[in-house]
Amino acid sequence: PLLHISLVSALTFIVDTPSTIEQGKDSLISVRVNTEGETINAIEGTLAVDGLDNQILGLYTGGSAFALWPNKPSLSNGKITFVGGSTVGIKGDSVLLFTVAVRPESPTTASLNNESLIAYLADGQGTQVKASELSYELDSLNTEVSNVQTYGQLVSSDRTSPEPFSIELGRDPSIFDNRYFISFETTDSQSGINRYEVREGSRGWIRSGTPYVLQDQTRSEKITVRAIDNAGNTQVATLSPRSAAKTIIVITILLLVLGVILYRSKKRA
Repeated sequence: PLLHISLVSALTFIVDTPSTIEQGKDSLISVRVNTEGETINAIEGTLAVDGLDNQILGLYTGGSAFALWPNKPSLSNGKITFVGGSTVGIKGDSVLLFTVAVRPESPTTASLNNESLIAYLADGQGTQVKASELSYELDSLNTEVSNVQTYGQLVSSDRTSPEPFSIELGRDPSIFDNRYFISFETTDSQSGINRYEVREGSRGWIRSGTPYVLQDQTRSEKITVRAIDNAGNTQVATLSPRSAAKTIIVITILLLVLGVILYRSKKRA
């Protein structure tokens, strides 16, 4: 079925910085949204970076409310773009999208501009929620010594595995030629998820996003998925052939919404 795309009231874009950021040192800036009482399950955006593009050390999704990233936050030509989603509805006044690690050199020129930010309601219709435009000036930077944890320290101090998760089996005539696929997601509150790897039976490990189309369409092999964070910690989930046969779920709407978002993002680029 075709998605019905409509626009409802705006959500709020938030940039959250520590009380003090030491000039010339690396610090963390959180990018968040207030869903204004709405429940969403997908989001896409473009942030224009002014005066910080050569000072960004990295972008990471540790602690993000979104675990599915068809397009992880990335910086190119002065713009941060991203497409994220979740199989569960997300609602809150300070929902974390991702974190920007920066090393500011000039406190007078740095800014982040919300060029485009659109969320999608968890209503099965792909209803759009657009954020109002906002330019965030990083004018509070100073040279005071601060205790802000750096990005490198955050990763190196991470000794905790990603959160436990489960593997869900799906099959639907409208996607993947009616082939069986699995979906999975988890979060990591410190360094963030780096990648997922899938293994079917005794086959080798395959690096994959979610969903993953099974090679063994008979579902006779044990399925193992491991999540690896940016510090190298792992969390493993398994699905036996018996439980796989009983666990058929359909996440078609979310997959279609994320596919439409990613297609439109690439078309606009």
